[in-house]
Amino acid sequence: MSLFRTKEWWHTECGINETFDNKSLLVVSLFGDDKKDVVIVSSHSGNLRIYSPSSEWDNETGAPTGYKTTDLVIEAHIANCIIDTKVGKFVSGSQDLRLGILTPNKLLVYSVTLTPGSTEHGDRCVLEIIYSHELSRFPVSLVSGSFGAVKGRDFFCVQCIDGTLLFYEQEAPTFTQTLKDRLLPEKIAYISNNDIFITTSPGRILECYRYQNMAEFSRKLEENKMKNEDKILEPDWIYNISENVLGIETVVLSSFEIGIIVLTEKHIYCFRDDCSNVKYVKRLDYTPMVFRAFVIEPDGKLMVLVVADTDTLLVYEGTTLKWSAQLPFTPVAIARANFQNLEGVVVILSDDGKLEACYLGAEPSLFVAPPIHRRGFDYAQAEKELIELRRLSKIAPEKDDKLTIATMESELLTTIKTSLEPINQMPIESTSEEPTIQRNICTITIELSSYILLHDVQLSIDVLQPLVAHDKYHVFSVLQFIIDEIEKKTSNAIGLRHINTNNIVTIVAGTNTNRYRVQSNDSLSITIVVQQLIARLRKKSSINIGNIIASIGQNHLQLLQNQIDTHFVSRQQVKRISKELTLLTNQLRMIEKGLLKCIRDKSIKPLESSGISVLLESTYSLMFTHLDKLEEAQLERENAAHNLQCAVKLLLFLIRPNISDDKYSILESAIGFEPQLRDDVDWEEVADVALFTLLRVTSKKPESEPSTRQLSWNKLETIRDLAKLKKRLVHAIERLNKPTDTVQEDVVDENPSPRQ
Repeated sequence: MSLFRTKEWWHTECGINETFDNKSLLVVSLFGDDKKDVVIVSSHSGNLRIYSPSSEWDNETGAPTGYKTTDLVIEAHIANCIIDTKVGKFVSGSQDLRLGILTPNKLLVYSVTLTPGSTEHGDRCVLEIIYSHELSRFPVSLVSGSFGAVKGRDFFCVQCIDGTLLFYEQEAPTFTQTLKDRLLPEKIAYISNNDIFITTSPGRILECYRYQNMAEFSRKLEENKMKNEDKILEPDWIYNISENVLGIETVVLSSFEIGIIVLTEKHIYCFRDDCSNVKYVKRLDYTPMVFRAFVIEPDGKLMVLVVADTDTLLVYEGTTLKWSAQLPFTPVAIARANFQNLEGVVVILSDDGKLEACYLGAEPSLFVAPPIHRRGFDYAQAEKELIELRRLSKIAPEKDDKLTIATMESELLTTIKTSLEPINQMPIESTSEEPTIQRNICTITIELSSYILLHDVQLSIDVLQPLVAHDKYHVFSVLQFIIDEIEKKTSNAIGLRHINTNNIVTIVAGTNTNRYRVQSNDSLSITIVVQQLIARLRKKSSINIGNIIASIGQNHLQLLQNQIDTHFVSRQQVKRISKELTLLTNQLRMIEKGLLKCIRDKSIKPLESSGISVLLESTYSLMFTHLDKLEEAQLERENAAHNLQCAVKLLLFLIRPNISDDKYSILESAIGFEPQLRDDVDWEEVADVALFTLLRVTSKKPESEPSTRQLSWNKLETIRDLAKLKKRLVHAIERLNKPTDTVQEDVVDENPSPRQ
């Protein structure tokens, strides 16, 4: 909320029960510069209205005269719906301004002729159609300009609902262009100085296309002079904006520079006209609705009007907020106009047709908040507190997790490495006698690192043809760990904290021995740390996996057994709720049969007295309750499956250095798979059979039964049925865990009691 409010200069209502959007308002000097601006309003009902406000200041009343009936120059019904309107030199051989109107099936061009004082009540305006274009697709927006750097003529660009662009050079259609990866329409604008189009892609990337390139590309495509891999028009310039774009506007900053203003959900961007870099970025702490950019002459100051979701109008000069005022209603479109008696008027339009021209007044709100208390104020104590706060603010570390894009890019360190490797590929539908085709594959390694905590880091990979990139888009919620600063450089311990769970994992290195102890208050948090520790020890020391051993304690086996029990209980809970839902479904089916029988027999009275309606309502209520329980149980089962896999991975990481590759492969195939429910068979049933086979294969005793005996699944109903599985797991670990004789590095994992 702002302290000040806008002052009304002129106000009217556009129609009754009509709707409008941000393309329904157009302020332009239609009848020449000497006539000043007129307001063109088009509605979704197909009505076109042109206003020429003549309000002036009345010295007697001390207020503006406001709306007059003669201010409405013309009102006409054009079509069932008007989507967009533009004004330009749209007729060949004429420099007069014409009105272009976009409807759902046609592009219409009208001439608007004004004859001053030709009638008793004022001026006479005539609206005549000149030509029209039939549209093959449903349009959503209209762009006009001197495409191709022509002089004295304006052309059309119609954007359709599927993102296709239709180009018209006045009375003649020219070509159709489909941009890259377009399925829906996007925001688009045209810059006449550089003859380029600025638009956004579905991946929230700002793209620049030259008109000459689009025309040449379309001509070659029609003449079939392109290969299949070249039939996609690549942009001339891109910028990853990473936000939804709400609007794009262009303003003339000087005789040789044009600014591109882009409004997103959280920022205002100003790009230079060469589309090479950002002039400035302003972060917004509110949700913007609509905006309008303009330049104040002759100073050349760039001003931006932004309407917030709180109905507040904010005026920016560059990145500086100059003024804010409260609007009388929520606008869907905003513009700036120069009328006959007042210049720099702000024109706003609501979705229900409220049209108002206002100016920024300095009259504050009449509401004054009452004082909280009437006690005396101690100025000396307040001054001491202020000095203390200033002292603390100077010594306090600066910390801001929510960084701007520019700050994030400066803090994020990016390292890119590429390597080219040849591969041999057989041609498609070829014989074995034909030679293989040698192709090259380019491997890109991108390393991201930062010394501060970064959230929602997005990585986009874009290459030009004929290169093709796999996995073009990656999102990292956080970059993995936070390493606390160590006061003493001679310390032999380091603490790692998981950002999502705040669990701390500590690594302690032995002072006189090559031993590492990994401990945490949460055993499952150790898994990824142990994996990285072993991998980095091998990489740094250049030692084989056989030269590292790890200690496996009873607590690791107990951890895995507990996770097996938790996962099995969650499975049984889902199964129980599903059975109850099946019974309720059968009960509902019987109730529906009874209802159909009563309706067929037309026995209304027995239906009310039998209580079927009450039974039906209670059955529905129970079903919805059980569906909510089923959703919670399935989520618990997914979490339990994840924890079970973490416990299994931890055990495999610890036993991996102690055994040979063959034994590790057998154990990993037996228990290292991902839990996934299929036909009442999950990790427990598969692991039980696999461990039984592993123990039989690794046993030194002769088999009492032939090896071709068919194995059957053990049906697990209760937790007691898991006893054999746990015993087989312990026996398999004890049988395979035989460390080598040569020891270089020793990794010890412990699980002490929780501590700070």
